[in-house]
Amino acid sequence: MKRSECLDVANKIVNGDRQQSYGTPEHNFNRIAEMWTTYLSGRNEERLDYLTAKDVAIMMMLLKVARLMSGTSTQDSWIDICGYAACGCEIDTEE
Repeated sequence: MKRSECLDVANKIVNGDRQQSYGTPEHNFNRIAEMWTTYLSGRNEERLDYLTAKDVAIMMMLLKVARLMSGTSTQDSWIDICGYAACGCEIDTEE
């Protein structure tokens, strides 16, 4: 897959039906951040600094990087990294 194709697919995903299904990235990532913060705080038995929507974008990219490191590289992981990066950029710009 050429880089322009990868970006085109990521663009269609990020700006397509997903937003209708899950809401804006900011809203969805903030909900995820709240859940992750609650979970991590419970595991550590001490108050954890709150995660942000930007943290979620970064951590989701890291999840995809970890999958790529497993040696079973898929186009899906590369496309998802592009999408998470685009959402993270928008979130960071609007903060």
